[in-house]
Formats: sequence, C-alpha cells, structure tokens
Amino acid sequence: MDRLGKSLLVFLFSFWLAGCPFFLGAGMTVGAYHVIKGDLTRLYRTSYDSAWEAALVTLDELEMTVVEQNKEETVGTIKAKRFDGSPVRLILKRKALDVTQLRVRIGPIGDRPKAEFFHEKFRKNVFGEG
Repeated sequence: MDRLGKSLLVFLFSFWLAGCPFFLGAGMTVGAYHVIKGDLTRLYRTSYDSAWEAALVTLDELEMTVVEQNKEETVGTIKAKRFDGSPVRLILKRKALDVTQLRVRIGPIGDRPKAEFFHEKFRKNVFGEG
C-alpha cells in the first residue's frame, strides 16, 4: 500500500475511533431509534398552538377518544384511545417559532402504517387541505 493509501486509512480509522456519525450510520441510528421506540416523528412548519388544535381535530375525525392532555409552553402530550381500546400517544414540541415536531405512537409498541396515516390526516388539517 502506498503512502497516500496508508494516510487515508489512518484518517478514516481516526473518525471511526472518534465515533463520527458518518461511520456509525447516523441516518440508520435515528431510524432504529424510531423503530425501537415505536414513534413516528415529523416536523411541520406551523406554530405549536396551531399544531395542538390540528392534533385534537385529527383525533376527533379519526374517532379517537382523548383520555389525557398536558400542554405546557413548549411541549405537550395528548393520550387517547382508538375504537378498539389501543393507546395513542402524541407528543408535540415547539422546535422554533413556526416549527413544531409531532411524535405519534399508535398501539402499545407502535404501528407505523397507522402513524403514517395519522400524520397524513394531521398534515391536511394543519394546512387546511381537507
């Protein structure tokens, strides 16, 4: 191996030892986190208060019963139940003035297709598309 190859190898190895996210698969780690936690998280360009109202409207449209609400200044949780009794948990978090994060977990361990459906209905409510 020539000198350039050895230098490149040492350079790459140093990133690996330092725990560089590129070599650890940062995107995969985030994805694995959501799969393990059972939450589907997305950011929306809307205020926290508008997102909160849209979440309640979406729950109502999908005939989910709100069991508990805890809304604070920058983060809030809504717990609900589906018609079959399975739990639904929404966590809304203000990320910036007009950016809100919505985390959705449907069922005890999370159901990605149902969470994606919820996000789609929520998006339509938040942006007045449906």
